[in-house]
Amino acid sequence: ERQETDSQRADVERYVGARGWTVVQIYEEKRSTRGRRPELQRLMQDARRRRFRAVAVWSLDRFGRGLRQIVNNVYELSECGVEFACIKQAIDLSTMQGRLVLYAFAMLAEIERDMLGERIRAGVAASRAKGTRWGAKMVPVDLARARKLVAAGKSISAAARKLVVSRTTLRRRLKS
Repeated sequence: ERQETDSQRADVERYVGARGWTVVQIYEEKRSTRGRRPELQRLMQDARRRRFRAVAVWSLDRFGRGLRQIVNNVYELSECGVEFACIKQAIDLSTMQGRLVLYAFAMLAEIERDMLGERIRAGVAASRAKGTRWGAKMVPVDLARARKLVAAGKSISAAARKLVVSRTTLRRRLKS
């Protein structure tokens, strides 16, 4: 949510202007959400509806998270008669060399994403080994009272409301 796309948008708008195109719609996602890309999905739906004739992206890694997604989306755009332009990597898909560059950069973007995930997992493991606690602060729960409420027939939800904690928190704490 805190990522700013102003400089990327400015580069794309300059490119679009230089090509003599008119901006019909800007699709921006400012955060990654584990594969959910609502703006990308909306862009692809609009392409199928022929709402524009070209797509310009700042960088391949902004357009897709992996080789398969990027290649499939570019192929689908092509099938819809939509041109695809990538500014940072200067990709021209009208040539065989341009398509080769697309595949190479898409693969590099996927490798970079995987390496980032590995670094994050290594960092988390190192922090855990040091005893650093991850996640939200522990919410205090009166477990004795919680057990009594559940034993008396209260549901987890009802007990959580009485204790002013979430169901998930109460369920996890009762399991531990």
